[in-house]
Amino acid sequence: MAHTPDQNPYNPVVNKKKKGPDVAVVGFLVGLLFPLLALILLYFFWFGDYTFANYISMFTGINNSFMMNNASKAISLAMISNLIPFYFFLNRKKYLTVRGILMASVLFCVLIVLYKFVWQ
Repeated sequence: MAHTPDQNPYNPVVNKKKKGPDVAVVGFLVGLLFPLLALILLYFFWFGDYTFANYISMFTGINNSFMMNNASKAISLAMISNLIPFYFFLNRKKYLTVRGILMASVLFCVLIVLYKFVWQ
């Protein structure tokens, strides 16, 4: 009794199932979460002499151009952390999730442009 390649239970390519959801919303949330966690880590390593309230006001205080410049730098560095989930999901062929991570990255890029050129 011969099996066709589609019916072979020992063929790893045919029987490989996708694990986990492939949804753009999951990627968008992950794409927002990783840079936010990186911003918290940046506070401890780069802005340790600030209080946490001053660090948060750096992102919300639009009237100080020096703080806006530092905020855009911090967000730019934090966006590097999106490479971790990007390549993780790309290697697992979760292309919709990767698309969500890219959408979140574009949102952060728009925020950086606003900090650098509009609000400053």
